[in-house]
Amino acid sequence: MKGFGRFNLIALICSKYSAVFNAISLFFSMVQNYKVYVNNKEVIFRNRSTKPPTGTTMLLPIMPTSNQFDRIIHDFEHDTNQLSFEFICANPMEMFLKFAESYHKVYAAGGLVCSSEGDMLWIFRNGKWDLPKGKRQRNEKFSTCALREVEEETGLRNLKITNELPQTLHTYMENGKRILKRTFWFEMHADKTQTLTPQTEEGITKVKWIAKSDINRVRRNTYRSIINLLEDYLKENK
Repeated sequence: MKGFGRFNLIALICSKYSAVFNAISLFFSMVQNYKVYVNNKEVIFRNRSTKPPTGTTMLLPIMPTSNQFDRIIHDFEHDTNQLSFEFICANPMEMFLKFAESYHKVYAAGGLVCSSEGDMLWIFRNGKWDLPKGKRQRNEKFSTCALREVEEETGLRNLKITNELPQTLHTYMENGKRILKRTFWFEMHADKTQTLTPQTEEGITKVKWIAKSDINRVRRNTYRSIINLLEDYLKENK
């Protein structure tokens, strides 16, 4: 599996996997786009009929074991030449669930906050521009979680949710555990004249309104999942 070189590696997989755990299925209920960001790189699960494969092709006739999946993802994660990996299979959902088995699942929510002037609110956390978000508390509604987290991380008040945005999935390590976080995003509106207060205990050093005309400064130094969310939003709100 090593030595992917400069090609996009695509795995063709004929899925025969059917035993999925109820808890995992619930975690991924209503997910429509099977895309997860691993080490800030895209892993996509799609049906073979959606488009023809490109680049280097790998055919796996059966569903990989969890250990095989781990090795595939590990090699991809550490290959600096690879920015995307596609699993093409008969049932993308089942393949996605198999991939997710070895991760601890976490829910979160956050907001893309806009002002009446059309500016967007960004935080600068751990050396990158990001959107305010955080983990959901037990039995908390996702919309409530998003509002609470934006308030805590930016100091804004009187936020109003105006729309629901696409969800994102990304992985990371925390206390030796492999985490798969599913984040629910909401478009929000707030008054730009309020005082902004970064939540420094969460590693946030700046909170700043940035005009759409200056958004390239964010694109150059943020996460690919955030870029994907931003581009979708800008496409819908030209």
